[in-house]
Amino acid sequence: MNTAARRWLVAAASVLAACGEAGVPHTVRWLAAQQADDGLWHSRTYAMLRRGESTTAALALALARLPAPWRQQAAPMLTKALRGLAAAKAPSPATGPDPVDYPCYTAALRLHTLALLQPEGWRDDAAALLTFLREHQLVTTNGWPREAPEFGGFGLGDRRPVFPLGGELVGLSVTTTVLEAVVAAARAGIVVEAAVLAEARIFVERCQRFGAGGGAGGDGGFCFAPTTDWRATKAGFDAGNVPRSYGTATADGARALLALGDDAASPRVAAALRWLAKRGAQFVPGLDDDVGRVMEPSLRLYWFHSLAGLVRAVPEHPAAPGWREMITRGVAAARRADGSYCGFGVVMKEDDPLVATALALGTFADG
Repeated sequence: MNTAARRWLVAAASVLAACGEAGVPHTVRWLAAQQADDGLWHSRTYAMLRRGESTTAALALALARLPAPWRQQAAPMLTKALRGLAAAKAPSPATGPDPVDYPCYTAALRLHTLALLQPEGWRDDAAALLTFLREHQLVTTNGWPREAPEFGGFGLGDRRPVFPLGGELVGLSVTTTVLEAVVAAARAGIVVEAAVLAEARIFVERCQRFGAGGGAGGDGGFCFAPTTDWRATKAGFDAGNVPRSYGTATADGARALLALGDDAASPRVAAALRWLAKRGAQFVPGLDDDVGRVMEPSLRLYWFHSLAGLVRAVPEHPAAPGWREMITRGVAAARRADGSYCGFGVVMKEDDPLVATALALGTFADG
């Protein structure tokens, strides 16, 4: 960890300690009390998350990426969670009244955790998860033509996306999550098909309003998906029916490009960083219309989470100190007396304390 990141964690820990018992350790104790006997964290807020696979995968990765002292405290929970996910063969198909809860997120988050911790026998599970993700990528093997705007991306994974089905659920957030997991697996020695990354890049770059190919404005920011579907952006469309850029998508897009091997000085990453820096340390920039202003509080913890991931990758960027301060103060504001977190809105499930706590802990990741 670099010096700037260490200072951030020390400052953040001080702010959290002032909010309650002992900051992150208090949160870890709260999570221990919520973990079920099967090792999973089952939502009590949303039926869709009741199965507990996606929430457990998200919390496992957040805990696995904590600095060493906190991670050691969470080690028994992590072991139990990974065993629970393995026993469930997560992501597993639906078997009864509960819907499948975000299988591609579950697969990617579990893969990333395995690559970091490398428990006994993890390589077979990692290979199976990679196969699942490849089967759910919107590529030619699933009938998707390269000229389709959704080509190369990943959706939620509730079904195999055989063209033309599944395109409405593709998005930059899950695609970024998959890319970071796949790259982590490759760094840990798992063989990754090069086409997974190359084809995902096509989707990621199409999400960016970059130069002549970025539509009106070419402002360097990102949207959720490069389509005209209403889900393509939470910031609305411009007069040319091009999705507008906004903060969470732009942080995701920059992270995706960095995972794909670009550096901070590369034209696309630099353009995204300029878009973010120009808007300063504000909550989810780009959500400026009436709908966006209603949506913004429900995205705020994810904004802190994604921006924190970007700041870890570009710690020396001139805007990084302001972003760190905003993230630290914003996350502290979401913390509850029992050590859990709760978001600021209900639209994106951040009011579920398991979801909110995973996002909040993710801002303290060590690398």
